[in-house]
Amino acid sequence: MLGVHRNTVYDLLKKGAFEARKLNGHTRVVKDSFEQWYQGQTHYQKVEEREVS
Repeated sequence: MLGVHRNTVYDLLKKGAFEARKLNGHTRVVKDSFEQWYQGQTHYQKVEEREVS
């Protein structure tokens, strides 16, 4: 959604920016926690929003 490198996402997870769960060996971000984090930050934009701007 953010169009950033995988390592950036892992860094955000380490910092506790949003919650994630392991499912079948894959890390999945909890959507509600992501949306809450996204609304409170100004550095990142969703890919769809960047294309419109």
